[in-house]
Order: sequence, then structure tokens, then C-alpha cells
Amino acid sequence: MKTIRLVSLGVILLLIVTGSANAQYSLDKRHQIGLRAGMWNQSTGVRTAVSPGAVVTSVGSSGAMGGVQYGYWFEENLALNIFAGAMMADVETAVDYTEVSTETAQITSILFGLKYYPIKSTLAGKARPYLKGSAGMFVGSQTKTEVGYEIIVESRNETVIGGRLEAGSDFILSRHFLFDVAIGYNLMSEFSEPVGGSSDYSGPEFSLGFSYLFGKGVQ
Repeated sequence: MKTIRLVSLGVILLLIVTGSANAQYSLDKRHQIGLRAGMWNQSTGVRTAVSPGAVVTSVGSSGAMGGVQYGYWFEENLALNIFAGAMMADVETAVDYTEVSTETAQITSILFGLKYYPIKSTLAGKARPYLKGSAGMFVGSQTKTEVGYEIIVESRNETVIGGRLEAGSDFILSRHFLFDVAIGYNLMSEFSEPVGGSSDYSGPEFSLGFSYLFGKGVQ
């Protein structure tokens, strides 16, 4: 987490310093498509338990998340944003005399939001602070596979509603490329049954994004 923050801070400072170029770009009526990665608050370590006849290895969540995003600017200071992403919640492998079982869990999300740039003076520049609110669904998926005398696969999914509040900044690198950084908070209902060892995944998030811009725009 600290490494990502230091790297992003360095990139931000570099962009601010180099953002004094004369070229200015409009985002009005333009589209974006890009990748997003970051850290969710959920983070646990690796656990290995050895008992007579059995070995259990559990790899908890590192908090790493990633996904794809799409955006469209209705106006220079207002944009639609759609995000689809996932976080691996847990992986567990158990080995005993008769069988090997593997259990995996992940949290996926699909969120629809609006991004608003509140500082009018930044709309002509390359660095544009924003506020964003999103809502949608979070899906917890857990799958268990047992291999012994026979192969048994069990899976379950549970969907809850939730949302995300964010504050961040876009940095227009050129007419076709945009970088952004954001901190946010995920708000979601609890799962009725634990997914990856937890029922509640609400918490803070730090993320970086890189997008390609296309469509009409005024240079």
C-alpha cells in the first residue's frame, strides 16, 4: 500500500510539473475506456496448518483489486462512469489421505456513477480534481472442488447492493490518454454467509487508472 502511494505521489508531482504545456484539451462529449488497479482495505496473510494426516494452506486476500472502466462526458465538468472489477478474497487448499480440496472466493462489482469537477478554474487545465459517487452491485462467489474417489464441485453466489464515494483527480496526458488517482470508500450490505472468511467488505480503497480517450473534443 505504501509503495503504491509513493509511486502515485511521484507521478502526480511529475504531471503537475510537466502540465504547464500550452496545449489544452476538452473532455466535453468524449469517451474513455481504460484499466483500473488499486488496494481494497481487506488484507490477510498466508496460513499453513499441519495436523496428523492433513495439510491446510490458506492464502488470504492481499487487498489487490482491478478492473475496467468506461466514461462519457456529458459536459466539461460532468461525466458518466461505469466500472467492473474484482478482488480475490481467499484461496485455500487442503490435503489429506483420501482427497485434495481447493476453495476459492472473490468479490466482483459493477458500479454506475457520476463524476463531477467542482473547481471551474481547473477545467481549462490538465489536472482536474473531481468527486464521484457510484452505486451498483457486489457479488460474492465461492467455489469448492474436492478430488478423491470422485470429483465434487460446489459453488455459491450472493449479490448485495452497495456503492462507492470517491475523491480524486484526472490528469490529461495528451489528446488520447488520461491518468487518474483516487481514494474512496466502499459501502455495501453484508453477505448472509461469509465469503472468503468475511461477511462485511465495506472499507477504504486507493486506486490508479489509465485510459484511452476518443470521440469528439475541442483541442
